[in-house]
Amino acid sequence: MITEKELDGKFRNPMIRRAAAPARTLGVVSYAADNRTEDSLANWIVTLTRVYVRHIGGASNPMVEKVWTFANGKADIDMRIGVHGFYKKFKITTEMSGPASLVLRISSWNKFGQPEAQWIRYGAYRGGSQGEGIETLPVR
Repeated sequence: MITEKELDGKFRNPMIRRAAAPARTLGVVSYAADNRTEDSLANWIVTLTRVYVRHIGGASNPMVEKVWTFANGKADIDMRIGVHGFYKKFKITTEMSGPASLVLRISSWNKFGQPEAQWIRYGAYRGGSQGEGIETLPVR
């Protein structure tokens, strides 16, 4: 399982910053020897979170509060993002929607204390001998 410190370090990774720079991300490929699937998922989550933060006009480096779960394509992460001078809490969740497809949801809390999806993206896991990664699928 990935820790808050490791995930926070990924937000400052120059490779991920470059991947999140274009308006449409195609995915991040990870070439790590160990935990390639977990690392690919973390890179994909961080890249799309950075794209979302730029989309809402937030501060460039969100603060990772808590990683509740991070295994087998399922992640549950609480974050704070600086938006227009104050912090806003967000929940980032991923889940498997098929054998090789993922759903990422970025939610914020409404006035009743329930999470409300703000941004949803889909991805497909691509594995191979050269590396593994998650490709972001187009949204219509």
